[in-house]
Amino acid sequence: MAKSPGFWFFTGDWMKDPELRFCSIFARGLLADLLCILFEANEQGYASNPDGTARTDEQIVDAVSGGSQAEKLAALAELEKSGVLSRDSRGVLFSRRIARLAELSKTRKQNGSKGGSKRQANFKQNTKLIASMSISNHET
Repeated sequence: MAKSPGFWFFTGDWMKDPELRFCSIFARGLLADLLCILFEANEQGYASNPDGTARTDEQIVDAVSGGSQAEKLAALAELEKSGVLSRDSRGVLFSRRIARLAELSKTRKQNGSKGGSKRQANFKQNTKLIASMSISNHET
């Protein structure tokens, strides 16, 4: 299955998150671009190098056009300080939402590869239940 061409942008979260609302307009603009970059990353949701190590803040902000590097570094620090973006145990910057959605997608893909539908699973379960009831009725 191919990678999804896009991700859900939760407008309610964007508009109602108090920590994000207190960030500067520049930081929010940087975040919008970073979310797109993090979604397209090999390790979806994470700003990691191909070998899994952390990218530097300079590498991260240089991937976004506009503004000076100093402005973008300050905006990135602002987003981290407010808890909008996080770092994992490796020190890799990541979006909790995109990482969570990527994990959900992976789980759904694995489950879907097993085949069948909920209706089929219920039918099989009911068939087993009826068969076991039938056997126990004959034993009495």
